[in-house]
Amino acid sequence: MKKKLGIILGLSCVTATCLAFASCKEKSALDEYREKGYVISVTYDANGGKFVRQENVKIIDMFNPADYEKDEEGKVHIKLTSPTDPSRPTTTNDPVTLTKTEHSLAGWYTTRELLKNEKDEIVDEAGNVLTEKDGMYFDKQTDADGKERKVVVYDGIYFYEGESSDGDIVKNTESNKYIYERSKKEAVAAETVTPAYIYSGYWDFENDTLEYSEEEGVKEITLYAGWVPYYHYYYYCENESGEWEKYGDTYFDYVAAFSGDERYADQGEMHVPGWEGGNGAMNYTSYKYNDGSVKAFPSVAGKTFKAAYADKECTQEITDKIIHGGTLDLEKGLAVNRIQNIYVQFYDEERFKIETAEQLSSHATLGGNYEILADLDFRATNWPALFTSGEFTGSMYSSSGNTFKIVNVNAKYSAASAYGGLFGRIADGAKVENLRFENIVTDIVEATSRETDTSYGLFAGEIGENAVVRNVTIANAKLRLGKVSLQEGYRINLLANGNLSGITQEGETALEAYGQAMALSYLYSFNEQTIKINVAQKTIELEFLYKATEQIRYSEYYTITWDSEGNTVAAPGGTQYSQAEQAA
Repeated sequence: MKKKLGIILGLSCVTATCLAFASCKEKSALDEYREKGYVISVTYDANGGKFVRQENVKIIDMFNPADYEKDEEGKVHIKLTSPTDPSRPTTTNDPVTLTKTEHSLAGWYTTRELLKNEKDEIVDEAGNVLTEKDGMYFDKQTDADGKERKVVVYDGIYFYEGESSDGDIVKNTESNKYIYERSKKEAVAAETVTPAYIYSGYWDFENDTLEYSEEEGVKEITLYAGWVPYYHYYYYCENESGEWEKYGDTYFDYVAAFSGDERYADQGEMHVPGWEGGNGAMNYTSYKYNDGSVKAFPSVAGKTFKAAYADKECTQEITDKIIHGGTLDLEKGLAVNRIQNIYVQFYDEERFKIETAEQLSSHATLGGNYEILADLDFRATNWPALFTSGEFTGSMYSSSGNTFKIVNVNAKYSAASAYGGLFGRIADGAKVENLRFENIVTDIVEATSRETDTSYGLFAGEIGENAVVRNVTIANAKLRLGKVSLQEGYRINLLANGNLSGITQEGETALEAYGQAMALSYLYSFNEQTIKINVAQKTIELEFLYKATEQIRYSEYYTITWDSEGNTVAAPGGTQYSQAEQAA
């Protein structure tokens, strides 16, 4: 038997190579083998797939009935070997491969027929209706009146025939484009589409045999690779009109999942997102499959997963995983219920569950919803720079009934925005609630906005009147002012400008003004006597003094403290001179 397989395989390899080229002279080897008694041939048609990564290749096995014993009826029975069987000999150490992108091999079949819909129209795997031209298939298109636009050939290229007002297709010599003659619109090229097939005559390589009797003479059969496309999950969410709209999909190899190989047994499952393993964010790849792979549950930018359902009425919630309900009709090589829909609800913002300072810093976004679940220590972590200059429209809160602490923050602002602080601006509708900020330093290192009506403060440059700031405590904090060059109408408030009703101060709150040189010949300092403090409103007014003489190079340092009872103490820190002046 090894000798027969060697002969058969040798011819298979030669023929496979030959059939890839129409003019191959080795094609006559088929006739030569028939003359030697190999009158039975089995052709394996890849049917749109690729043998050994090559298109338009077929494998042919040839058999000599004289090599087989006859039964009582004078017939021989030949067991076929699948072209991809690992035991099949090859001219190399590599096995024969058969692949088709995003398809699975259901099996081999003796017959295939074009798949048609209930209207007897030829369709592709997605159910789209096709039209035929010259033995090829194209998507069926219709005009405004619903009349089919036929596929026509012009200059060797296939186009969709123009509508009645478009006229014939011609080539525009100036633009070198094909156009519809009367409308002058560019002609629509027609691209070939692979039709879907339905199969019969499933070949079982383990149990089926090819039966042959001498009266049949030359016997030729073809086995077609029966492909089924990967099975899909389609994901829908509601659009602004409240309608379900597809926003994503995932797929898997159904045949592999049900092959009995444990590595792929869970491929048909889809797991809903969860918080575990997300480092504070929603984890859309929360499950690791048997083969070590992960699949991302489709997300929507700027939103957070809320729940998933098996029905659009949202009555059948998927709380852990869903197993695809599709099946495979093996006798027909036909995928049944290949598409499964999942209906997903989202929160309209990015949500996070924060347990560490690092999580808050790494997931900083101005519209984020941050549920604080533990005390956060920023001693070794930077406060998000995005917060210090931007407009916070999200939420930061503890909803567990506890008041969690955010401690040891050293926030540095260096920008040209209209607002600056621990938060640049807390917008109307934003929420900061049930939090205690302790040992906080907000350093306005450099504020150089050219806008008018700018606002800066330790906690926030401004808090909107309709922002929800509730049960927020500021304890032992300091506002530092460095380089400041602002237009008219600026406001610098020790805590914040705007709605301060939800903020409580504890301990000492300090202001340190350490103004620095803005240019070589232009310095400024804060004159302690020009500072106006409004205890009731908790505001501080500062008058900037500029020194335009190059010889006068100094900055005055001082600190103003403001305790929880509203008492203030101004303490000048002395004068810093240039090295030249000190030497003098």
